[in-house]
Amino acid sequence: MHLSVAVGTPVVALFLASALCFETGPYSAGNFVLQPQVSCNPCNPNFPCSRPDCHQQISPELVAYLAQLRLDTPLGAEGSVEIPAAIADPRQVVVYYSAFDAEGFLDFLPLNGCSGRHGQPDDYYPNARDAYRALWKEEFAGIPVAEELRQPGVPLEAIHPSLAGLTKAIELARAGRQTLAQLHQLVRDVSSPPQLLNDANATVAAIDRHLEEVSLAYPILGAIIRIFIMEKENLRGDDPLQLISETDRLYENLVRRSERFGSLYAHYAVQRGGSAARVRPAARSLPILSSEQHESA
Repeated sequence: MHLSVAVGTPVVALFLASALCFETGPYSAGNFVLQPQVSCNPCNPNFPCSRPDCHQQISPELVAYLAQLRLDTPLGAEGSVEIPAAIADPRQVVVYYSAFDAEGFLDFLPLNGCSGRHGQPDDYYPNARDAYRALWKEEFAGIPVAEELRQPGVPLEAIHPSLAGLTKAIELARAGRQTLAQLHQLVRDVSSPPQLLNDANATVAAIDRHLEEVSLAYPILGAIIRIFIMEKENLRGDDPLQLISETDRLYENLVRRSERFGSLYAHYAVQRGGSAARVRPAARSLPILSSEQHESA
């Protein structure tokens, strides 16, 4: 697949098991991609699969149809193609075409519509992908988002209950910053009891563990929290005050990213017509635990 697109040959690509086109799809415009819509996709490649349901979602007839469609469709005209649900039911498999956006980033756009997965509405995953896409463009590429994507003023919980997890993440990050401020004072005071230093460090560790729990309770936030955790793991140095300062900056970034993601998700949800009336109940509330309560649990 990758060799074909590297020499300019468009492909019809099948993404099964643990493969996601959004991660390792064919990197060129004009490709057709099939992504099965089963509850276990993407699966964990470290475990054997006794029911390869994703294979059953793609028929030989559909692949032949798309191969002929690819041959018959001029390059660049893929966006005008409509694939009837009778040929490719979006509840079973979504057919995407690849294209580059205005900033030159590859994207995969549906040709046969979308369908809800894991009990979520149709627009849940597209909203999240678009929000992350805009967030990372701002964060890592320095590409400002157009003004019309700013906060639309819609309460996040009214858009989707999972966005309540953003409030949890922000609360935890702010609690981490407060604890770090206390730790900073303790480190500067050479007479501070060692037990107070240990308690502050234990509280920070408990907050970080709880952040991981939030990312599991609200999977939509996994990428934001995982980046925070990896950035924190990469901190190096022998100066405790410098490490405290850098850690505080990471908590501050987590707050900023969480708030921005919520704003962007809200925009795309409103743009697509909203989904508040068609969502499952919110994940259970996760109270902030002290280090002692966390160890006891």
